[in-house]
Amino acid sequence: MPSIGRRRRADAAGPGAAIVCPLMRIPDRTSDRLRRIQSLTGMIPLGVFLIEHISVNALALGGPEHFRRAAAALGGIPMLAAIEVAGIALPLVIHSMIGILIATELPERGSREWPSRREILQRATGLLLLPYLIYHVWATRLSPDVLKHGADLFDVMHRQVSGAGGIVFHATGVILAAWHLGNGLPGFAERWGFARTPPLARAAARVGGVMSLALAIAGVAALIAFATATPRLVLAPSGDAAQSISRGAKMQRGPGPALPPAPPRPVAPAAARATP
Repeated sequence: MPSIGRRRRADAAGPGAAIVCPLMRIPDRTSDRLRRIQSLTGMIPLGVFLIEHISVNALALGGPEHFRRAAAALGGIPMLAAIEVAGIALPLVIHSMIGILIATELPERGSREWPSRREILQRATGLLLLPYLIYHVWATRLSPDVLKHGADLFDVMHRQVSGAGGIVFHATGVILAAWHLGNGLPGFAERWGFARTPPLARAAARVGGVMSLALAIAGVAALIAFATATPRLVLAPSGDAAQSISRGAKMQRGPGPALPPAPPRPVAPAAARATP
């Protein structure tokens, strides 16, 4: 079924065009309903998660322990794995699949209507962002080293961004994610009826721009904090390991007076050592 806009253009062109137009158009692979689902999954579960994720990472600006306490609090949420699958992973898969369909959709044959600059940027940032997200999830949650031995997230991020290439790679991913979310806000507002008038649409675009800038600055600042952390503060030993390190440090400092050397063992006379 052609959309309302296409039916109106065909009716305006005459009765004959109303019959030819549906035969010549390239079939849409994404209906308006799918587009609404795509915008909703991108803004509500994924957008909220991105804001929370960058906010927690920004706590690294206060030092490793601030970040670790927040990460530990999140890790204590009941049924966290189920929440992550249902609230993050599944919406991400749905959002990405519909987004790929939209990004590769061709305009109607003979139509002069092409995506706007905002839509082109949204599709481009989404396609560039997807490989980064896959790598980031693998490196921080699913890599063999993390699954086999467990890992401190601060230490993981410190190792990943300690080099120039690593921090540029992750900063690019953070900026893409921030821009994709903020740039998608006007489309979400228009599609769901929150920006029915031009002034409201412009307001949504301004809010999206501020959101993109704030998230990008906070995210990159967090990466710098991960990268510049003092190595002795990166590792967080606990339990027996911490006690061992503490005992070792005390032995190296030598807090008390040195113990006197042990007396030499008495040596038996040669006659006593002789074999009868």
